Amino acid sequence: MHNSQPRIDQRICLVLLIVITVWSVLPGSAPVAAQPAPGPIILNIDGDLWAWDGPDQPLEQLTFWGANYRPILSPDGTRVAYTSMPQVARDWLRAAAGAGGFDIPLNIWMLDIPSGHTYRIADQPADAAYAGPNQPGRYTLRTEPAWSPDGTQLVWGALPIDGLAPTYSAQLCRQDIDGPSFGEAAARRASALKIQHGFSFLRARLRCI
Repeated sequence: MHNSQPRIDQRICLVLLIVITVWSVLPGSAPVAAQPAPGPIILNIDGDLWAWDGPDQPLEQLTFWGANYRPILSPDGTRVAYTSMPQVARDWLRAAAGAGGFDIPLNIWMLDIPSGHTYRIADQPADAAYAGPNQPGRYTLRTEPAWSPDGTQLVWGALPIDGLAPTYSAQLCRQDIDGPSFGEAAARRASALKIQHGFSFLRARLRCI
């Protein structure tokens, strides 16, 4: 199985100017002073997240999926957002005996470091199907997420694929993070701004400014 982080096809990229412009009008997007990141260092080892508290301390495994990528620490250091390969893609890769060099469906998850709880922020469709690149299917490609400067929101790019001929109409998705009451039900309220034809993904470099 090929477990390296998939790349976003260059033909599908969000223009950085659009991301910055949209983010600038989102609530709570005013710049804030950088905060020290308390707690452990978060590592990605063999497709899972691990915590390390420093010299002479053992590594602690935080996730057990084997296909998680690109952990992005929140500004206050208490949460980690990351992408994850869904089961529908893992099944195809296993059947194909490994492959790479193309985009695959990705989900987005968040880990709350103090509690150790994980929350699925963005999932695949309920009837998701994936048969490899350039094949008919129903799935969603996503960029890695990015945090707002105050850590209250996540944003990412998404490209739904439905059938053989995708429309290439991307979405800029935003998720409010509701503090201690945040849960998976709240995550399903994520809002999406449809970016019409001609706008594309910016490969894995959505950064809050």
